Amino acid sequence: MSTKINKILQSALVVLTSGVLFATSISAFAQDGVGIVPTNQDPEKPLTKAWIMLRVNPGETVDSSVTLQNNNDKDTEVQLNPKDATQTAQGAFSFKDDSEKDTLVGSWIKLSKDKVSVPAKSAVDVPIKITVPTGTKAGEYAGVVSSQTAPTGSESGVQLVTRVGTRVYITVPGDLKADAKINSVELINPRSKDYKKFWQTSGSTSNFDDIFVNVDYQNAGNIYTRLAGTITVTTPDGDVKKDFSSDLAPTSDPLVQTVPLGKKWKVGDYKVIGLPHYNQFK
Repeated sequence: MSTKINKILQSALVVLTSGVLFATSISAFAQDGVGIVPTNQDPEKPLTKAWIMLRVNPGETVDSSVTLQNNNDKDTEVQLNPKDATQTAQGAFSFKDDSEKDTLVGSWIKLSKDKVSVPAKSAVDVPIKITVPTGTKAGEYAGVVSSQTAPTGSESGVQLVTRVGTRVYITVPGDLKADAKINSVELINPRSKDYKKFWQTSGSTSNFDDIFVNVDYQNAGNIYTRLAGTITVTTPDGDVKKDFSSDLAPTSDPLVQTVPLGKKWKVGDYKVIGLPHYNQFK
């Protein structure tokens, strides 16, 4: 009765605060507005079309660049901001809010300029420098160079701010370890507050007597790792198996994923096992 897991990739967040609507995403080019991508792309590495991926030694400074592409019919001013990457409670890739202090990649990136006017239907390159502090431990680290346009008004009085970003992945050479572990696997008691809360907030169309399992897991290495496994629940009607797969950030806190079994509670004995069947590099 023990073991842990979850997932991480792209994020889209919309929050209404003080009359301003923020739309945030980790993407390459926005169809409308201003997109941002790495300037130096390697045809042999497809991910570099959207992400900056560098290998940097402690104490070393490297040059890189981002390209702002204005798809508007008018000149647009863009605010650039480097930020640390984060992982949401659901395991998705995200980045710190502007009010949060950066301690890793966000603080390593220095922009040649943080405000750029991009001509209509044109692109502008913005050089950046990345310095990995002396003494930084080996591993993979992530951040974002985000671009934000000025608020646009609406008839309702709500202002819309669009913020997009390109990911920055830094590998510090050394003893790189891909590892992940399941900390615990637990059936959610249908009479518990956790069960009722999940059922009420998940938007699930499941019945209130359906069986759910909480799987608690985390990255145990120092690079981005994918953990996959199988949950086996022994019920009065026999075994039920559910596969899971999640990408895990090396610096993230443990994640908890709730897995529906598609079975209903019956009187009898239950046993749950979480078994990881592979770890692999992301």
